[in-house]
Amino acid sequence: MPIRRTEEPPAASKPGYVKATSPSTWSGLRALYAALRSAARESHANRNALAMLVALNLYTIGVALYQHWPWQDVIFVYWLQNIVIGVFALWKLLFWNNIGFGDKGNPSLSSRAERIIKVIIFVVGFFGVHVAMLKGFADFFDTDLHAAFTKVQFTFSLFVVNHTVSFILNYGHDSAVPTTYDEVFSATFIRIMPLHLWPFVFGMVFVPTYIVLMIAYFAGVNEQILSSVSSVLPGVAVVFFMVIKTVFEIPAYLVVHSPKKLIGAVVGARKRR
Repeated sequence: MPIRRTEEPPAASKPGYVKATSPSTWSGLRALYAALRSAARESHANRNALAMLVALNLYTIGVALYQHWPWQDVIFVYWLQNIVIGVFALWKLLFWNNIGFGDKGNPSLSSRAERIIKVIIFVVGFFGVHVAMLKGFADFFDTDLHAAFTKVQFTFSLFVVNHTVSFILNYGHDSAVPTTYDEVFSATFIRIMPLHLWPFVFGMVFVPTYIVLMIAYFAGVNEQILSSVSSVLPGVAVVFFMVIKTVFEIPAYLVVHSPKKLIGAVVGARKRR
């Protein structure tokens, strides 16, 4: 008598079976992008302050071109701008009452000890890292920071004025919306991210161009022409970076002054996937 073979039910139909899923990097990035777009759309950022910021960035591009700033000075003035952003974020953490520091993120449940500990973490994580990065940058690229500051100090003072005005104009909304330490921390780092695009932007300009120049050299193109092209390449890369930084700073500014909770939106989006 032939033996009948019974088919094993698929694993998914077994009782108690839970499909193993691991959150992918791409799903996290998509969730972050969606959260950023939503936050930018619902931003209550003062548009006059935003217009001033864009105008100041365009002014910086013009001054850098007119005075022939080396690319190190451009990075330095934007580094100083990031320090100003960090100072205002620290002010919020120290003196605003709408920020929750505890696990539940409720301002009324946050203890003084929690506030002090997390403010110290912010100071070390933000200012400590920035100072260490600047020292490494100056040593590696042999940059005279005193001479660079003398050159960029007026533009830096304009950034201070701009961020002070923006802080005042946005104070009413920003201080009224309940938020958490994690949200302030993450929003501050989103705000300073445009500066840290410079290695990628410079690479996008230098690497393909130098490959083309090498090919042209071995193909017998006149060396004087190649030398002329390579001599203007750093200036082109600097301007390209400054334009990209200005463009990216607009959504970053809008996100910082938004009532949307970025961390909660990203976590929620990943759980739904």
